[in-house]
Amino acid sequence: MFDIFISYAHSDNEHSWVDNFADSVSKVFKRLSGDSPKIFKDSEEISTAQLWEERIKGALEHSKVMISVVSPSYAKSEWCKREWEAFERKERQLRDEELINPEQGIIYPILLYSLDRGRFNSEQLSLVERINKRQWIDVSSDIEKTPLRLDQIHKLVELILDDTLLIEEKSRQKLSQRNNESDRFYTIITDPDTGLEWRGETTDSELSFDEALQFVSRLDTDDDYGWRLPSEHELESLRGEFTLDENNHPIYSLKPPFNSQRYGYLMSGDLVKGNAGYYIMNVRNGHIFNGIGFVTAQHEKSSLGRTPRKTPTRPS
Repeated sequence: MFDIFISYAHSDNEHSWVDNFADSVSKVFKRLSGDSPKIFKDSEEISTAQLWEERIKGALEHSKVMISVVSPSYAKSEWCKREWEAFERKERQLRDEELINPEQGIIYPILLYSLDRGRFNSEQLSLVERINKRQWIDVSSDIEKTPLRLDQIHKLVELILDDTLLIEEKSRQKLSQRNNESDRFYTIITDPDTGLEWRGETTDSELSFDEALQFVSRLDTDDDYGWRLPSEHELESLRGEFTLDENNHPIYSLKPPFNSQRYGYLMSGDLVKGNAGYYIMNVRNGHIFNGIGFVTAQHEKSSLGRTPRKTPTRPS
């Protein structure tokens, strides 16, 4: 996990401005927190999307906040745009999880050169408009001086520390709440035929495929590790006898001891990830769903091995 991801156009690192800035942030961070920060700052030019993904994607996913050194070159850079959009997605996720307020963010822009005279195409203008909606620290008049005044760096680092500590505290509170709720409402059943562990748990409403993935990811904590959505064949192994409904779809009963669980979904606890994609079962009728929709008996074999699209689909 990185404390800070620094996003910048390499052409703006003239006279090592970005290097000196990162060093100043690191020193103030240590003074204020007592810990040296882990900062990701890529120092090499990137020529292809594949190279960008190999070097940068993991750091983006595992960084708490991003400082963006904004300039016309930044707005015109495809790689900087990708980094900005990656953190926009992280912000939306944090808001969905109610870990930050709508007006808060984890992107901290530093205006190095004014964007007013930049020559941008329509896609670049879209990024410029989103940047302009942010509050930034303007150092565009201090280019030849120190990277930022000491009071500016203190203000920036204090904001980053306060915001990240608040997110971590809210995350701990929610995890504790979920653990307490889980302790009250779930049971674990071991299949005597396969040895797999299944977690039977009710939810307030039926889940879409994406919601089921998120639900399982929240179960995967340090002291309760290994939960995932089961494979198609693992779900099929729970089925017992069936009858046909008016649409000629089979309505399955579940075999013992799973036939006592008639609401919600069962989550596989096997540590080995299946090769058949991810599937969920409506335990009331034994119907199996992937990211596209209902998997009928007619095309179960042809769908085997496909990775479902992450398209929200409500089970019937």
